[in-house]
Order: sequence, then structure tokens, then C-alpha cells
Amino acid sequence: MKKIVTILVLLFLTLGFVNLAIAKDDDNGCNGAIWTTDENGGIQDKNHYLVNEGVYLNAANFDDDEECTWEIKKLPHDVISSGDINTDSDGKIDAALLYTTQPGDVGSEFQVTLECDECKKHDNYRVDEPEEIPEFSTIAAIVALVGSLGIFMIVRKRH
Repeated sequence: MKKIVTILVLLFLTLGFVNLAIAKDDDNGCNGAIWTTDENGGIQDKNHYLVNEGVYLNAANFDDDEECTWEIKKLPHDVISSGDINTDSDGKIDAALLYTTQPGDVGSEFQVTLECDECKKHDNYRVDEPEEIPEFSTIAAIVALVGSLGIFMIVRKRH
């Protein structure tokens, strides 16, 4: 029994170290971070957009004044937009417009990738259906109907 416990402990430790090694490889030893945002850069991880809305990128903790490339993929593999961008003197990118969503994007998931030297980071977002808002005439008709019924009930009580 003691031998089985020892083997299990060694197995879990080995898997833990393998997991750490894989995680480090995905990060490429890079401290940088990226996230999608709005035109003001104030929303972190804006992961849901509507049609004709701009997809903006923020980035931090990259090398100062570094030349980078970016791309947006419509998952699983179609590159829909790409370009070059530089980080500022603090290693940041503030609210850079990368793409404006299109009607054909609705219901799809996208991946933004920023690559600076050996550092590669990803962030995903979706383009959602707009919420349907009832037409004003429908709302006005309902309000008028309820109001008319209310007036009818008041007048009826008085007689």
C-alpha cells in the first residue's frame, strides 16, 4: 500500500512539472498581456461586440518601442485582418483600432494575436446578434390600450 501511495505521489509531481513546462512554452517566457477593449480603452476584456463596432486592442508589459505584428482570425483558421503596430515608450498599446465588425461576423468567434519578437499573446471575442427592441408604435399602442382601459374603468365606476 505504501508503495502505491509513493508511486501516485511521484506521478502527480511529475504531471505537475510537465504542466508547468507546457504552460511556460505557451507563454514563451513573455510577461506581456493583451486584451480587447472599446475606443476609450476603458473596458478590459470586451469580449462581445455588435455589428459595426470597432475592436480595439490594449497591451501592457511588452518591451519599450517594440515593433509587433497583429492578426485577427475568424476561428478556426481564417485570417480576416492583420497589420503592424509599435508599443509605446512604456511597452504599452492603448486602444488601437484593429477591425470594425461586419454583418457576416455575427455568431462567430475571433482570436486576436499580438506577436512582438518572440512573445506571442492571444485574446478571443465574439460578435453577437443585436437585441431586438420593439418599435415605438408597438409600445405606444400598448400604453394607449392600457390607458384607455383605465379611463373606461374610472368613468364606469362613476356612473
